Amino acid sequence: MRRTSDWVFFLSGAAALVYEAIWARLLTRVLGHQASATAVILAVFMGGLGLGAWLLSGVARRSTRPQNLFAALEVFVGCWAVASPWILGAIDPVDGTIVRALVCGAALLPPTIAMGGTFPVMGRLTITSLDESGREIGGFYGANTLGACLGVLLGTGLFMPVFGLDYGLAGASLFSFSAAGLALRLRAPVPLSTPVGATKRTGLDIFLLVPMCLGLSSLALEVVLTRLLVTVTGASVYAFAIVLAVFLLGIGLGSRQAMTWLARSDAGPKVVAGVLAAIPALAFAGALLLRWQLREPDLFSSLGNRLPSGVGPLRMWMSHAVLAALALLPPAIAFGAALPACVATMLERHRQQPQEHVLGQVYAANTLGALTGSLLAGFVFLPNLGLRGAFFAALAPCVLALLLIPRRSFGLGLAALLPAALFGFLLWSPTRESSAVQVLHHEAGLYEMVAVEETTEEDGRKVRSIRLNGKVEASTAPVDVRLQRLLAHIPGLLHGSAVRALCIGTGTGMTAGALLDLPTIEHVDVFEIEPAIPRGTKWFADWNNGLIGHPKVTFHFADGRHLLFRAAEKWDLITADPLHVWSRGSSDLYTLEYYRQMAARLAPRGIASQW
Repeated sequence: MRRTSDWVFFLSGAAALVYEAIWARLLTRVLGHQASATAVILAVFMGGLGLGAWLLSGVARRSTRPQNLFAALEVFVGCWAVASPWILGAIDPVDGTIVRALVCGAALLPPTIAMGGTFPVMGRLTITSLDESGREIGGFYGANTLGACLGVLLGTGLFMPVFGLDYGLAGASLFSFSAAGLALRLRAPVPLSTPVGATKRTGLDIFLLVPMCLGLSSLALEVVLTRLLVTVTGASVYAFAIVLAVFLLGIGLGSRQAMTWLARSDAGPKVVAGVLAAIPALAFAGALLLRWQLREPDLFSSLGNRLPSGVGPLRMWMSHAVLAALALLPPAIAFGAALPACVATMLERHRQQPQEHVLGQVYAANTLGALTGSLLAGFVFLPNLGLRGAFFAALAPCVLALLLIPRRSFGLGLAALLPAALFGFLLWSPTRESSAVQVLHHEAGLYEMVAVEETTEEDGRKVRSIRLNGKVEASTAPVDVRLQRLLAHIPGLLHGSAVRALCIGTGTGMTAGALLDLPTIEHVDVFEIEPAIPRGTKWFADWNNGLIGHPKVTFHFADGRHLLFRAAEKWDLITADPLHVWSRGSSDLYTLEYYRQMAARLAPRGIASQW
């Protein structure tokens, strides 16, 4: 592949991930941070990419100047990105959830379809022969994914904090326009000829289940390991971005490495078999390395944040990247080599079909699997199986996919599973060590890891604390108890006759529970985004007036900021459990927009308080 085309695909990938990061932030303003919003965002992005690759494969095949088509798609995406803040800003957040979700999906589906459509066009621009197909696919897919890795970091670390959401999208569009300009300088190879009399389109090949399984496994594993890693690094927006960037870096490097592995035209099935068997072994080995680095007897137990003290942000983020690389980089490299190998295998199996059609099929299958894996991990595996079970469940599709590869490569894959079985056994069976910390409750929720721990102080006093994503949010230590209760008592005493009160967030429940101490209070509403937290709050019933199940208390499980915006009632008192601006999502509760919403929902003489 020529160096100019590498830069074209690199810039295209960088722009796409900046758009995704900012669009996701804009969508949460309309849909909230709850699970339904996450599902919509995933469906739009992943579904649009797969649909675009499928629909535009024929257009790419028929195009006599594919460089112009690629440039047109990039310009379209860039222009839509610039206009998207006004498009999304016109959506009324008061409308029903289904209506808002449909409108948001319709607003972002056109650019994501265009982004997905660039994949078969990339193949049309680079593949010169079937013998070179694997090498060229690994080259352009790797360049595109490495650009996406940079885009994640730029979107989170530069475009959003420095330029804001609107201007950040405008700045990222310059990448798209630059990619379009460079694409016009490319010279497309002559399309691969189709044998005379051959059928160009046939039924779906069962082998397409292999890239689908790989997509399912890759995104499920990324979701599970991200949830694990942020309990150590802290659930800041930067920690999430670093984990995703490391994952994309591995995929990009693996794709570029596939250029060497797929140099022979018949190497596709062997590479597919090798990576399918290697992925579980590499994932288990990476998890064992992370456990060794953290010196934890059980990687899937209650972990705490380990932020290096006395260092600046750069060194802290580098430490986060090292931890993410230990766990994610080895399997991500294998996942990166898998897609080019699957395409090369499919092209070899279907020489009579247009290459763009095969590219679109494989990419659509892989993207559909990725969407399914992400949703399964977040909404099924983690809440029902916990971290340990979800980790092993995420890798199961790779093992099942071995049954679909050609028999001549099956023995190679089966032999490579032996070290995976050994590493998996070591990981499943944690070492036992005595600890001064007693874990009373540990649960993987839809968004957060929830743990309740009890420690014994030097004076023999027991302190109970609740951890959310590894961070101690509150405890029964005297200083914490005083803070949590004063957040309710001070505004309550200043008001003097509060009847209805609202608390954003639950934690230990002491702030919401302290509202029940007010003699005039008749009803307390609690807005909580994570349904798993109240199950941990039950362990603090002696400190929170028995908040869970109290007849005066009603829980509402959704994004608190979003619920407040849509609420019709007013409250005499609005307060919040101690909210850390460090945690992703909480920053929206420290904005001028939020304070205006809070003021608008106060009854006459109403008072709001916040830590």
